[in-house]
Amino acid sequence: MKLREAIESIPDEDWLDLTEEPRGNYRTFLGRVPKYLIHGEVLDYEVVYIKRIQHSTDYTLHRFIVKEI
Repeated sequence: MKLREAIESIPDEDWLDLTEEPRGNYRTFLGRVPKYLIHGEVLDYEVVYIKRIQHSTDYTLHRFIVKEI
């Protein structure tokens, strides 16, 4: 599933934590931003893992591990 499809039902105010699947020994942290700021080619990345984490009463953080196709 592409990231674009995975985040369709997530509210714009929720935050996304994006990390690229490891290549070798290290992961690449892509960023932690509100959903409405996600644009461009990252939306076409393939989702490997999804986890929903409640950080506070103000917002929900959704953690994604993605890989570039």
